[in-house]
Amino acid sequence: MKAIASPALPLTLLALLAAEPAFARKPPPDADADEDTEKSEKAEKDDKPSRIAASLEFMLGLGTTFESDVGNVPDQDGKVMLGIIPGFDRMLGRNFGIGGEYIFAWAGIDESGAPSDRTLVMSPHLRARMTFPIWKGLTFDGLFGIGPTIWTGNDTVAKVEGSGDEMRDTRFGWSLRFNFGAGWKFNDSVAAFGALGYYTTTTYGDDVALNFNTVPFSVGLRSQF
Repeated sequence: MKAIASPALPLTLLALLAAEPAFARKPPPDADADEDTEKSEKAEKDDKPSRIAASLEFMLGLGTTFESDVGNVPDQDGKVMLGIIPGFDRMLGRNFGIGGEYIFAWAGIDESGAPSDRTLVMSPHLRARMTFPIWKGLTFDGLFGIGPTIWTGNDTVAKVEGSGDEMRDTRFGWSLRFNFGAGWKFNDSVAAFGALGYYTTTTYGDDVALNFNTVPFSVGLRSQF
């Protein structure tokens, strides 16, 4: 008797051949691993300091004093010093940076009853700045800058008591400033800050040394990118 082949056998063999071997199957994506990778990349980005920080600062110099080495001339009270300071820092880490600033300040002698104009004082500085987080967006800031200074000539400035026209000539010398204060970070790119410190500028010429020093209160904005 001739055997009749079952049609189910070929179909079973085809199904087995078409099936994907268990070892070739790809495991389902690990959602936890993807989430951990994303968190790690974000943390690495947050830890990387911004390379450049630019700032614009407005200064109000209180308790300004004018000093001269002419004879026995006493120190004189100065006008409130006004200033604007653009600057930048290259951050070497999250808390410390070095950079430069250019101080434009207007200083004058407080001559009672005399309409004395202010002299434009320019001070390009090299500076170092530090910032430390305190709480949430609040930071503690410190700054030190030093460099040359230029007093521009002004014919309407009051004369120095006991001397000639030294205050009316362009003069050169050195200056420095430092301050301490606090800042508030609105986000990763923009922060506001305020500080109180000390600024002094001294010039030489005509055998006379002249100096302005003040206690400046300053406020400004800083942007990091």
